[in-house]
Amino acid sequence: MGIHNEPGLVKRSIEPASTLVRSMVDMILDKEDKERAYLQYDSSSKAVLLVNNLGGLSNLELHLVVKEAVEACQGRLLLERVYAGTFLTSIDMQGFSVSLLTPLEKDTLAYLDDPVQAPGWPVHSHAPFSANIDAPLHSKQKQETVSTEGDVPVNPDLVRAAAQAVIAAEPEITSYDTILGDGDCGLTLKAAAAAILEKLPQLPVQSGVQTLLDLADLIENTVGGTSAAIYCIYINALAGSLSKARDQQGLAQWAKASALALEALQVYTMARVGDRTMMDTLIPFVETLSAKQDVAAAIEAAQKGAESTRHMHASMGRASYVPDEDVKKASLPDAGAYGLSALLTGLGKALKY
Repeated sequence: MGIHNEPGLVKRSIEPASTLVRSMVDMILDKEDKERAYLQYDSSSKAVLLVNNLGGLSNLELHLVVKEAVEACQGRLLLERVYAGTFLTSIDMQGFSVSLLTPLEKDTLAYLDDPVQAPGWPVHSHAPFSANIDAPLHSKQKQETVSTEGDVPVNPDLVRAAAQAVIAAEPEITSYDTILGDGDCGLTLKAAAAAILEKLPQLPVQSGVQTLLDLADLIENTVGGTSAAIYCIYINALAGSLSKARDQQGLAQWAKASALALEALQVYTMARVGDRTMMDTLIPFVETLSAKQDVAAAIEAAQKGAESTRHMHASMGRASYVPDEDVKKASLPDAGAYGLSALLTGLGKALKY
């Protein structure tokens, strides 16, 4: 119903946001609708889009609607501005409205951009809209910014072994995270590993750079959570570091690239050895691999790092909210550290170290 209790046009079952919003935009732009076809426009017409929160939507829901509305307009109008917010409510109605202004007169944008003190109008209203902001960053686009110099192939058997090791370790990871975390670490890692196994036949394993970029994309689009973000950042950095390590060959190249990727990762996380996180596994592995260029020794260091978290004070992660005495009494390794250790152990077995 409308703001003043006007009757609705149609009643539907619950639909995905993409379906619902597109149908609303289609209704606005339908040139065959005898009652509403008063907009004169074509694909070159400039327009302004306004998405209004009727009072009860969360920011997350509202901006999902904005995304879908922008996509529904693309190719049909040239959006010059996009306004989103709570402009006119119906108390706390859990709904939204979509409005389009077109065609734009000569000074329309200038009027819209004039500074005002109205509390309901966004102060950033003068910012021009660019459709590029909602374009997904696919691996192909990422590859354009990552050099392929020094590229090396990837053995798919190693990827398979690492993923299978994570899936096999899921019950233990989940158990550890249920007791001292939020219980989702094992299932998150398992979901990512399963997606990798499914995608493995299509991975461009002749290119280590592209394979790593594709793996990072796959993890990013499959699962969420802090650990997934850490994996994505590190794997992307590893892809970019292969070219920087092209003065080395074989294991030495991977060792140098791993160290460079760790440096990049540490820009984005404050976690270090001793904080009871997956970094207690990753850092010893990379440092040992770089120093000795010995995979077996590096995996052993990773395993010891994961085990050492049993008795650590948790300064980061979900376990940091658990009393220290409970953490010490449980005497369990950090779930993320253990999961990464399992992955590396599976990798080592495939390499026969």
